[in-house]
Amino acid sequence: MTCYSPSGTHGSGQPGTQRSEWRWGDAKKRREVVTRFGQTSSIHAASYVCSPRRKSYSLFVKIVYRTLFAFCVLSVISAIFFLLQDNFSKESTFINTVLRDSETGLKEDPIYFPLFPRVTICRRPTYRTDFNESYMELVHYAMLSLGTGQGPYIPSEEAMLVQIAMYEMNLIANLSADEINMRDTLQTMEERFKNLSQSETFNLTRFVLQHSVGCRGMFRSCLIHVHLPDCCELFEPVLTTYGVCFTTRTDSPIQKYASKTGARDVIVKFNLISPDQTEAATEVGFRVFFSDPYMDVPVMPTTGEVVREDMVTGMKTAIKVQLIKTDRTALFTPFHGMGNSCPKWEYTPTFQSIRFSTYLCHLKFLNELMRRRCKCNLIYRYSDVEDMSVCGPRENYQCFFHAVFESNVSVLPCKFACVVYSYKTESSYMSLGGNSSTSGLEILYNTQQYTYNEYKKATLSYLLMSPGCGTNSRQSQPPKYNLIAKDIRQKLSNSVPQLA
Repeated sequence: MTCYSPSGTHGSGQPGTQRSEWRWGDAKKRREVVTRFGQTSSIHAASYVCSPRRKSYSLFVKIVYRTLFAFCVLSVISAIFFLLQDNFSKESTFINTVLRDSETGLKEDPIYFPLFPRVTICRRPTYRTDFNESYMELVHYAMLSLGTGQGPYIPSEEAMLVQIAMYEMNLIANLSADEINMRDTLQTMEERFKNLSQSETFNLTRFVLQHSVGCRGMFRSCLIHVHLPDCCELFEPVLTTYGVCFTTRTDSPIQKYASKTGARDVIVKFNLISPDQTEAATEVGFRVFFSDPYMDVPVMPTTGEVVREDMVTGMKTAIKVQLIKTDRTALFTPFHGMGNSCPKWEYTPTFQSIRFSTYLCHLKFLNELMRRRCKCNLIYRYSDVEDMSVCGPRENYQCFFHAVFESNVSVLPCKFACVVYSYKTESSYMSLGGNSSTSGLEILYNTQQYTYNEYKKATLSYLLMSPGCGTNSRQSQPPKYNLIAKDIRQKLSNSVPQLA
């Protein structure tokens, strides 16, 4: 190996002779070499940094270019950081679905884990039809207090109600002949209803209950395993958007039997009195709803928390029911994994829980809307302050639409809770041998297993959090929500006679 000295002489390559002449430990020599390299290099802007101009000018250029270089490096680092943060916190997730034992679910959530669904049965029509034609028209009109959409009017008549409300708000210019006739009929019925409601003893809630089909007119018999309990001890009347329906009591024998039986399926059977096919021009039959038993006061919007099955009149309808637990906590957990921002029930200032039902949240929102715009409370919805009267038929088909249009309510603001219990169903039908006066309902509920849907994402929080993280927060709240609803039902039962 040979080396060259700075003077250009050829060395022998022996250590300690020619190599020492480079003097790389000399700072001045290093600067000269670097400067010469920069002036002759093709690297972008290197010749400007190493320019042999005035010292002050050269120093300024060095500072500028070094600042720009540092800024570029920091920009790249920050871009990488925000890209990683965005990927770690993205709500684009996958759902991990597994079949789990109910004992495991009960241990993880001993307060809210349901042993049997809340079963709500609605008859169509829900009101009695044993009145003369004139009085029947008044009953139909009074049922508008429950809201439009599922009342005694056919869909074309309810569409005309919307058109009339829009006309009175000057949103449309004209009404058709049928809509004008409908408006005149409503005005006549409103006058009759006002004359009826002027009585000191009149109560709208009581009127609706007394003119609806009662428990004895709904059920023939009920069977739990080998026991034949009184159906009216299993079910209680409840006001819904479908009218007066019957829902299982929280402390019913069905719940007790489901908690003690060792069988895989709990089987309960109900024989219902079929409505007369000529009773009304509207739909005739039964609808069955399954919902979380701890989320009280069931109403029937399509929020995903309530599943509906239609029965075939005069036949036996068998429904297999499976519990589904959906945990969406991962969607509200930031990338750092420090806590979560799950939606809360915020309508009660003294009680903010992460366990609530979306449909009751919608109910509360709409009731507050009616209180502000129409100065009344919806009949099947409760208020924390009982300082206003119950909304009558006119408020529901006129003032309600006005409130919705003026408030520009296109999407209800309530979100799903992080942990939601719902159900999936599968129906089959069987003939009862020509006995059309009875409709059978058989419910087969799987008590041993449930479907667990857990939202997951490849986030930093998911990688760092332990598998049991967040379990205590889901169990820390007692079921105050259910107690609020029980209070309302107690007040209702004290002021309204039970259906017989």
